[in-house]
Amino acid sequence: MTKKTRSTKSKAKTTSRRKVSPSARATDRKKTKRVRSAARVSSKTRAPSTVKKAKVKKAAVRKKAKKKIVKKKAAPKKTVRKKAKKAVKKAVKKKVAKKKAAKKAVKKKVAPRRPKKKKAAPVVTPAPSPAMKAFERAVNLFHRHKFESAQRAFTQFIERYPQEAEMVVRARSYLAICQRQLSRPPATPRDAEALYDRGIVELNYGRIREAISYFQKALKRDPEAPHILYSLAAAHARLGQLEQALEELKEAVKRREVLRIHARRDADFVNLYAHPEFQQLVGWEVVEESPPLSPSTES
Repeated sequence: MTKKTRSTKSKAKTTSRRKVSPSARATDRKKTKRVRSAARVSSKTRAPSTVKKAKVKKAAVRKKAKKKIVKKKAAPKKTVRKKAKKAVKKAVKKKVAKKKAAKKAVKKKVAPRRPKKKKAAPVVTPAPSPAMKAFERAVNLFHRHKFESAQRAFTQFIERYPQEAEMVVRARSYLAICQRQLSRPPATPRDAEALYDRGIVELNYGRIREAISYFQKALKRDPEAPHILYSLAAAHARLGQLEQALEELKEAVKRREVLRIHARRDADFVNLYAHPEFQQLVGWEVVEESPPLSPSTES
């Protein structure tokens, strides 16, 4: 075994020590150069598509970049301003929202809890008593300057409700004021129409003589007024002075024909219904057996 190993080692040493000529080395170098150039040529000829694709991609990217630059340059100023305004508005809105949020946070921290309000119980007002109602009616009449009716109302209240001590005292004070107002003589009017109106008031209250005096004063101021003559005739008819009433009524009808129809339906001339001159003046037919028609039954 030892002998054989020695022989193999000796053979390897002989091969490594073998000498190579310079011409062979030169030929070997040429061969290696040719192989390398052939490999380069083969790589170019074998995969031309990958190289072209890369070039096409680069060109496309360059075109896109150029287009973007051109668009940015050609963009109008208005769009730029609009974009700037929108950006400013957004920034302002964000600031406002931040401030509001900060205020809310502060309120939540600082504001104390309010206690819940209790619902107030409904106030039930008692119904006024009949004494209170009667007193209020009398006071309303007093404030409307209807002193005669107010005087009656206060006297009735004092008689009916003597147990209401406070209201009775007040009613007596109101009653004294009413008596003072009624005791004063009314101021005499100076105008004919005012005198006529005062005479109508006196006639309605049944004070006929006072009404006649006011009507006569009004006639002195305006002697051609037919309505004053007509009212004077009505007052004389109610007083029973029929002849004088007929003369005044005839004069009033001459001045205004419409008063003839008014006299037919006027209840102040009831005392003259049976008088033939009144019937002729008014236009009723004289019938001896039956009395003339009353104003209510005449159509």
